[in-house]
Amino acid sequence: MIQQHIRPTAQGLSLGACLFGQAWAAEDDRREARGQAGAKGFVEGQSLSLRTRNFAALEQAQDSNGFRIPKEDGSEFTHNRRTWVQGTLLKYSSGYTRGTVGFGLDVAGYHALSLERGKGVIAGGGGNRTLTDSDGNAVDEWSKLGIANLRLRV
Repeated sequence: MIQQHIRPTAQGLSLGACLFGQAWAAEDDRREARGQAGAKGFVEGQSLSLRTRNFAALEQAQDSNGFRIPKEDGSEFTHNRRTWVQGTLLKYSSGYTRGTVGFGLDVAGYHALSLERGKGVIAGGGGNRTLTDSDGNAVDEWSKLGIANLRLRV
């Protein structure tokens, strides 16, 4: 049985050469597709992505600073409030039209779901990123059309 010993320096150099070669090939592919000359077309270059994120916060105030919990007979003072929201972003991006001048379109829609809903928890008319109604209750969920961009490339 023959044992081979490869030095760490040689391993690092061979790994580096492989990674550099792959990055170089990827860069060549990107160069070909750059600019308006590489436009695939409005429909052919389109993409749709969906992202979901959670946001959670605990806010703590000190001394006379604080938050008010809306009550039927006024309000109650508290030093703490919590927020927990799940947000979703749906984004559509078209490709660029072919020709000397290319046009593209981006449209995004947003949706938020309030996971923390109690008046005593989200005190003060809503916490960070939590919408409330006029009575101080958390809005369970909301959606809106966000970004709509028209892109131009020459």
